[in-house]
Amino acid sequence: MLRCRCPQGMPKMDADIYSLSFSEIVSLFTGLAPPPIRERTERFLDRHGAYFEGLLRLPNVARLKAFIQSGFSPLLAHRDLDRYPVPYSKIPKEYSRWLHSKYVGAIGAAAAMWMNMSEEDAIVMAAVGILHDVGHVSMCHTMERAIQAHDSSWCHEK
Repeated sequence: MLRCRCPQGMPKMDADIYSLSFSEIVSLFTGLAPPPIRERTERFLDRHGAYFEGLLRLPNVARLKAFIQSGFSPLLAHRDLDRYPVPYSKIPKEYSRWLHSKYVGAIGAAAAMWMNMSEEDAIVMAAVGILHDVGHVSMCHTMERAIQAHDSSWCHEK
């Protein structure tokens, strides 16, 4: 089980990172922000948190739960929260491409809050993060290169 390793001064969230809601993740990433940013984040999540949870439940997004976010590298760094490399054999099955996308969306929303972007731009940042892997085939970029070897015009981003 992977737990949050919060920097000193950050609010403690002694929760399994796999069970945090989208709003809890965004709040975690803005936990050290000055009070105005934290308050703005809270208002943003009150208004839009349910929308992002709905995006995560869409069938084309939810299907990403079936794919472990691992690639083919010998080491994987859990870059979403845990900065320490994890041996490929130790990648938790819960660390799916869906969970990765949820964290990327939360990082986008948190970055938008830190940069004082408009609410509309913050929505776009979060949604793009959540949806960024929807078009991937099961083995990510490695499989895409194999497909492109047979059809050089193919790209998941088209």
